[in-house]
Amino acid sequence: MRNYNYDSFIKEKKDKFFSLRAELRRKRNGVSRLRSRDERNCLILWNKARWEKMLSSGELVEIGPRAWRVKL
Repeated sequence: MRNYNYDSFIKEKKDKFFSLRAELRRKRNGVSRLRSRDERNCLILWNKARWEKMLSSGELVEIGPRAWRVKL
């Protein structure tokens, strides 16, 4: 199995992605559906509660700074 340095890998990919995007003069795609401020806040709170529930139940375990394990 190969080992990668995550930070340098992402930096290399980002630089290539954005330079290619600038060459092609691509603009950012809009979101398919606009959400109200209240709806966004509700979704954020719902996701946070779901994340905390998974942590407390042991369904989600942190195994590193950027690594998580989901126990199904």
